[in-house]
Amino acid sequence: HDQNQAQILTIQNDLIYLLSLIANLLDTADIQIKKPQTNSTINMRNIVGTQWKEKMELVGKLLLLLNSYNSSEIRQRAVDLLKKIIVQLSIQDLTHVALHVKTTHEQAAAQSHPQLGPYFPRRKQSTNSTQQQ
Repeated sequence: HDQNQAQILTIQNDLIYLLSLIANLLDTADIQIKKPQTNSTINMRNIVGTQWKEKMELVGKLLLLLNSYNSSEIRQRAVDLLKKIIVQLSIQDLTHVALHVKTTHEQAAAQSHPQLGPYFPRRKQSTNSTQQQ
Protein backbone atom coordinates (compact mmCIF):
# COMPACT_ATOMS: atom_id res chain seq x y z
CA HIS A 1 0.00 0.00 0.00
CA ASP A 2 2.77 2.44 0.94
CA GLN A 3 4.70 1.45 -2.18
CA ASN A 4 1.70 2.28 -4.38
CA GLN A 5 1.31 5.68 -2.73
CA ALA A 6 5.00 6.37 -3.27
CA GLN A 7 4.68 5.44 -6.94
CA ILE A 8 1.63 7.66 -7.34
CA LEU A 9 3.46 10.56 -5.71
CA THR A 10 6.46 10.02 -7.99
CA ILE A 11 4.22 9.98 -11.07
CA GLN A 12 2.44 13.14 -9.93
CA ASN A 13 5.75 14.91 -9.37
CA ASP A 14 7.00 13.78 -12.79
CA LEU A 15 3.80 15.05 -14.40
CA ILE A 16 4.11 18.41 -12.65
CA TYR A 17 7.72 18.65 -13.82
CA LEU A 18 6.74 17.74 -17.39
CA LEU A 19 3.98 20.37 -17.43
CA SER A 20 6.51 22.93 -16.17
CA LEU A 21 8.96 22.00 -18.92
CA ILE A 22 6.32 22.38 -21.62
CA ALA A 23 5.30 25.75 -20.16
CA ASN A 24 8.94 26.90 -20.18
CA LEU A 25 9.30 25.74 -23.78
CA LEU A 26 6.23 27.74 -24.78
CA ASP A 27 7.56 30.79 -22.92
CA THR A 28 10.82 30.51 -24.85
CA ALA A 29 8.94 30.18 -28.14
CA ASP A 30 6.82 33.22 -27.24
CA ILE A 31 9.94 35.29 -26.55
CA GLN A 32 11.40 34.24 -29.91
CA ILE A 33 8.17 35.08 -31.72
CA LYS A 34 8.02 38.55 -30.16
CA LYS A 35 11.54 39.42 -31.33
CA PRO A 36 11.93 41.52 -34.50
CA GLN A 37 11.41 39.52 -37.69
CA THR A 38 14.28 37.13 -38.37
CA ASN A 39 14.38 33.78 -40.09
CA SER A 40 14.40 32.00 -36.73
CA THR A 41 11.37 34.03 -35.59
CA ILE A 42 9.44 33.11 -38.72
CA ASN A 43 10.38 29.45 -38.27
CA MET A 44 9.34 29.49 -34.59
CA ARG A 45 5.98 31.06 -35.48
CA ASN A 46 5.40 28.34 -38.09
CA ILE A 47 6.35 25.57 -35.68
CA VAL A 48 4.09 26.80 -32.87
CA GLY A 49 1.28 28.00 -35.10
CA THR A 50 0.93 25.51 -37.92
CA GLN A 51 3.42 22.66 -37.70
CA TRP A 52 2.67 21.61 -34.13
CA LYS A 53 0.15 18.94 -35.05
CA GLU A 54 -0.14 17.42 -31.56
CA LYS A 55 -1.25 20.66 -29.91
CA MET A 56 -4.95 19.79 -30.06
CA GLU A 57 -4.26 16.36 -28.57
CA LEU A 58 -2.30 18.05 -25.79
CA VAL A 59 -5.17 20.49 -25.17
CA GLY A 60 -7.57 17.55 -24.80
CA LYS A 61 -5.28 15.81 -22.33
CA LEU A 62 -4.77 18.99 -20.34
CA LEU A 63 -8.54 19.39 -20.10
CA LEU A 64 -8.73 15.87 -18.66
CA LEU A 65 -6.21 16.83 -15.98
CA LEU A 66 -8.64 19.46 -14.66
CA ASN A 67 -10.81 16.91 -12.86
CA SER A 68 -10.97 17.02 -9.08
CA TYR A 69 -9.26 13.65 -8.66
CA ASN A 70 -5.92 15.22 -9.52
CA SER A 71 -3.98 17.32 -7.06
CA SER A 72 -4.56 21.06 -7.02
CA GLU A 73 -0.98 21.59 -8.20
CA ILE A 74 -1.52 19.40 -11.28
CA ARG A 75 -4.78 21.21 -12.05
CA GLN A 76 -3.13 24.61 -11.67
CA ARG A 77 -0.19 23.65 -13.92
CA ALA A 78 -2.65 22.30 -16.50
CA VAL A 79 -4.65 25.56 -16.42
CA ASP A 80 -1.48 27.64 -16.74
CA LEU A 81 -0.33 25.57 -19.70
CA LEU A 82 -3.77 25.72 -21.33
CA LYS A 83 -3.67 29.52 -21.11
CA LYS A 84 -0.30 29.61 -22.85
CA ILE A 85 -1.46 27.29 -25.61
CA ILE A 86 -4.86 28.88 -26.18
CA VAL A 87 -3.42 32.35 -26.83
CA GLN A 88 -1.35 30.83 -29.65
CA LEU A 89 -4.21 28.92 -31.31
CA SER A 90 -5.90 30.00 -34.48
CA ILE A 91 -9.62 30.80 -34.51
CA GLN A 92 -10.25 27.47 -36.22
CA ASP A 93 -8.39 25.57 -33.47
CA LEU A 94 -10.22 27.54 -30.76
CA THR A 95 -13.50 26.56 -32.37
CA HIS A 96 -12.45 22.90 -32.22
CA VAL A 97 -11.52 23.25 -28.53
CA ALA A 98 -14.88 24.86 -27.73
CA LEU A 99 -16.78 22.16 -29.64
CA HIS A 100 -14.77 19.44 -27.91
CA VAL A 101 -15.57 20.85 -24.46
CA LYS A 102 -19.24 21.33 -25.35
CA THR A 103 -19.63 17.83 -26.79
CA THR A 104 -17.86 16.17 -23.89
CA HIS A 105 -20.01 17.97 -21.33
CA GLU A 106 -23.20 17.13 -23.23
CA GLN A 107 -22.22 13.46 -23.33
CA ALA A 108 -21.46 13.47 -19.61
CA ALA A 109 -24.78 15.15 -18.84
CA ALA A 110 -26.61 12.44 -20.79
CA GLN A 111 -24.97 9.64 -18.77
CA SER A 112 -26.69 8.16 -15.77
CA HIS A 113 -23.63 8.85 -13.60
CA PRO A 114 -23.24 12.63 -13.47
CA GLN A 115 -20.51 12.43 -10.83
CA LEU A 116 -18.10 11.01 -13.41
CA GLY A 117 -18.12 14.24 -15.48
CA PRO A 118 -15.69 14.79 -18.33
CA TYR A 119 -13.39 17.39 -16.78
CA PHE A 120 -14.86 18.46 -13.47
CA PRO A 121 -16.10 15.42 -11.53
CA ARG A 122 -16.89 16.15 -7.90
CA ARG A 123 -15.90 13.99 -4.99
CA LYS A 124 -18.61 12.90 -2.57
CA GLN A 125 -21.38 13.75 -5.02
CA SER A 126 -24.29 11.44 -4.34
CA THR A 127 -25.82 9.43 -7.14
CA ASN A 128 -29.40 8.37 -7.61
CA SER A 129 -28.56 4.79 -6.66
CA THR A 130 -27.00 5.77 -3.32
CA GLN A 131 -29.90 8.09 -2.49
CA GLN A 132 -32.42 5.30 -3.01
CA GLN A 133 -30.73 2.94 -0.52
